[in-house]
Amino acid sequence: MARHLKSQAVPAAAALAHYCNSTLPQPAAPLPEIPPWLKAQVSDNRPLTRLRQSNRQVEQEAVVTTIDDSLAVYVDAAIDSCVLHTSLVCPTLPETQHTCSYVTEAPFPSVLAELAAIRDGLTFMIPKVDCLSLNRLLVYTDSTQAVRELRKVISSLDIASDVHRLIYSCACPVRVLWTRRSTLAQMAADAACHPAEVQHPLPLLRLSPKDSLLLHKEETLRRSTRIAHARKKREECEEETATGGRLFHRRTAPPGTSRAGIRFHNSPV
Repeated sequence: MARHLKSQAVPAAAALAHYCNSTLPQPAAPLPEIPPWLKAQVSDNRPLTRLRQSNRQVEQEAVVTTIDDSLAVYVDAAIDSCVLHTSLVCPTLPETQHTCSYVTEAPFPSVLAELAAIRDGLTFMIPKVDCLSLNRLLVYTDSTQAVRELRKVISSLDIASDVHRLIYSCACPVRVLWTRRSTLAQMAADAACHPAEVQHPLPLLRLSPKDSLLLHKEETLRRSTRIAHARKKREECEEETATGGRLFHRRTAPPGTSRAGIRFHNSPV
């Protein structure tokens, strides 16, 4: 009774009571699990560093997609005060724009947010594939971590497994490609994931214990690798300082000479 009277007297309490008493939308039925050998290769085999260098080719491929009955869509994600927004834009079909919002637990990893954007984009576009008669669906993202995560088959995150199941259920081949954040289409996707108005209540996007453990292991491995590289660099600098900047054993000696620079007798002059 006191809670009811307080909700009537204080507008903020009334809004909170309405939010807590509202029923959340029921999620769709999950897709059936697929074995690892049925998970399609959704990205290129090239290293991500080479993908960054060949970003002009990525832009050219995105422009030519209308010729071979392919469709290019761009997805992005943004987190603002524990609220995750995912967006999808399509330059060739401006009316095909989609935005989803969730309440997340803090802190929420950015790679999961980008994977959620890819998942929401595929969920929205797959029913339209049959109507558009596409030969290929290209999903562009500016997250290299998301592309790297989708390359995994066995030890992948739950959202990445959802993406693989959606791709397996699609009627046409799907490719998830990396593009620069500065492209016009990706900038439009970034602007779309910052909506001015959000309709509450929002569904809760929770980080599963499996994903939390995998991300913790990967972060620990990256941290230990960075520490090892920094320690090796520091040791090299200290050794170079101690020898007066002469590190003969670390340099490639000319043919026919020893590390000390002494030429052998049987070597050509």
